[in-house]
Order: sequence, then structure tokens, then C-alpha cells
Amino acid sequence: MTASAQADVAFDALGGDIARCVLERMRGETDFVAYGLLTGKPVEFGAGVRATYHRFHMRDHFSVLAGQGMQAAFAEIWPLLAEAPPSPPRVFPAREWRRALAEAEKPGGQKPILDLSSLA
Repeated sequence: MTASAQADVAFDALGGDIARCVLERMRGETDFVAYGLLTGKPVEFGAGVRATYHRFHMRDHFSVLAGQGMQAAFAEIWPLLAEAPPSPPRVFPAREWRRALAEAEKPGGQKPILDLSSLA
């Protein structure tokens, strides 16, 4: 929640409640990019959202990914996501992006967030 309130840009692959929580906590003049719905649930948010919402989903652009084929591919994953609460994020200075990627690759690792303000 703290990271969401401080972020200038957020990229989200999950959708559902997690995306809503991030988006609703972001400040004005920030950007939220939804690029997947791994939870199987859309991004829903109320009127108080100040961030700009951007949607980019591959299935919108490639018909081969659309429809039931995509749903079937993730049918086994969605129940597991529902049972696994997200871990708290870990903030990395932008110059430590390699460490952030390594953290993202760890099974059970913390969700990495790059602090781009450190580049200023």
C-alpha cells in the first residue's frame, strides 16, 4: 500500500483485488498499466481513482490468444493464486535492477519495485 501511494508508474499482471488496491492508492498524475489478468478477474475501481489507467493485453492484439484457449491455459493457476496472498514488495534503487530481477525469479521471492527517483 505504501509503495502504491509513492509510485509514479505501476505495471500489473494480476488484475482483480490486487490491481484495485494498487490503483486506488496511487496519486494523481501517475500511470497504472494493466497488462494481464492472471487472477481471471478484471480491474475494477471506484470514482475516486486519480491515476491514469492504461490497458495493454496481448489477447486484445493477437486473436490466437483470445477466447477459451487463454482461459484453459490459466485454469489451473487461478485457484493457486487465490490461495497464495502476495508477499510485501521490496523496493530497489533503479540502478540495482539486476538484483530486482533476481528477486523476481526466486520462488516465493518478494515482488520487486524499482525506485526510479534514484536516477534523478
